[in-house]
Amino acid sequence: MDKHTIAGTTRRTFLMGLPVAGLMGTSLAATALDRRNLTPLPQLTDQLLWRAVREEFRGSLNITAMNAANMSPPCAGARAALEAATTDIDRDPSFENRAKYQQRHEATRAALAELIGAALDEIAITRNTSEGNNLIVQGLALGPGDEIVLWEENHRSNELSWEVRAQREGFKIIRVATPKQPESAEDLIAPFREAIGPSTRLVSFSHVSNSSGTELPAAALCKLTADAGALSMIDGAQTVGAMALDVKALGCDFMTCSGQKWMCGPREAGMLYVRKDRQELLNPLIVSYPLAGGDTGARAFEMLGQRDDGAIDALGQAAALHLAIGPSRVEARVRSLTDLLMAEIRHKAPSARFLTPENPAYRLGVVVTAVTHGESGAAQARAYEQFAVSGSAFPGALRLCPHIYNDEADIERAAAAMATAIAPA
Repeated sequence: MDKHTIAGTTRRTFLMGLPVAGLMGTSLAATALDRRNLTPLPQLTDQLLWRAVREEFRGSLNITAMNAANMSPPCAGARAALEAATTDIDRDPSFENRAKYQQRHEATRAALAELIGAALDEIAITRNTSEGNNLIVQGLALGPGDEIVLWEENHRSNELSWEVRAQREGFKIIRVATPKQPESAEDLIAPFREAIGPSTRLVSFSHVSNSSGTELPAAALCKLTADAGALSMIDGAQTVGAMALDVKALGCDFMTCSGQKWMCGPREAGMLYVRKDRQELLNPLIVSYPLAGGDTGARAFEMLGQRDDGAIDALGQAAALHLAIGPSRVEARVRSLTDLLMAEIRHKAPSARFLTPENPAYRLGVVVTAVTHGESGAAQARAYEQFAVSGSAFPGALRLCPHIYNDEADIERAAAAMATAIAPA
C-alpha cells in the first residue's frame, strides 16, 4: 500500500460541497480516507471555511470548549467512525469481519505520516503522548555517566518517567530553565546550549509548554542537539493538529502526540514518530507475535495486543480533516484566535498578567493568565458555571486554548469569563 496512494488523497477527498456539507450538518471528514475521485478542497474565504468547520463540531458541543491542550471535542468524522466501527465489531466480532480494519489502520498511519512529513514506517499508532514518551524513555539504553537534558516546562508525566528511570539506573538529569517573556529565539536556545555537554545522550522538550504556552524554536534546538551528537525528543502534544509540521525539517529523532487534543480525534489513540535510522536504538517495551514477521519499522512499538479498531479509524478521520483544511491554514487560525483572545482579555481586564509570552513569535495556542485573587480552581468554576466556558486551572493560573471549532463570539465570551474569573471576589 503506497503512501502517496492513500495519504496523498486525504486532502483531495474532502467533500466537494464543503460549505454546503458543513452547513447542512454532513461530516466534512467522513469517508475521507476511503474516497478517491472527489475534486480538491475549494479555496474558500476564511469566513465560509471556518463556519463550515465549526459545523463539523456542532453535535459535540454544549459549552464553549477552550481546553484543547487537554481535550478537544472530536470532529464529526472521528465520532462517526468510532461509533460505526464499534457497532460493526460488536455485531460481528469474527476474524473475517475485522480483517478490513487492518487496511484502515494503514490508511490512518499514512494520514498521520503526511500530517507531520514522515514516512509510513516511521509512524507507530499509540494510545497517547504519555505512552509514546515512555516507549522512548524506557526503550533507550542508558546508564551511569549518561545525561538527559529536560526543559523545566515539560509535561509532568514526561518529567516523572525520566526521574523514575534515573533513580533506578543512575544516569543524570539536567533541567533547563528559560525566560518567561523571551525577547528573541536566542533567549530560549542559550540555556539549552549551556546544558548540553559531551555526556548528553538525549534532549527532551515540549514543542509548546502546556503550563505557560511558550513555543520553543524546535528546529534550532534539534540542530544544536544533533551537532552535539545527542538525540532529540519532541513532545508534540500541543503542536500536532495546531501547527504545520515537517519532522524532517525540524530534524528531530522522536515526536509524540495524543489524538484527543489539537487533532480533534478520539481518546486513547495517538502517535509516535521514530526516525528510520534511530529505530534500532529503541527496544520495544511490549513484544507480540507480529514482530516475528521481520522488519516492521515503527510498527514494532505498537504491539499492544488487541486494539480499538474504531479509535484508530477515528484518528485517521481527524488527520484527514486537518489535511483537507491545510495544516498551515489551521495554524494561522489558531494563532489568530490566540492573539484575539489575549487582546480581549487585556481589554476587559487591563490588570491581567499573562504567563504566556506577550511576543506572538514565542506562543501558539495556549493562553495562561495569572490568578492573583483567590484560588484558581474556584476561578475556573466561576467561568464554567456563569459562562459555560471550559478551560483549565493550575496553581495560581487559568488556561484557555482556542481552536478551529471556536469563533469570534467564543473569544468574546471566554474573555468575559476570564475577566470575571480573575477579578477580586
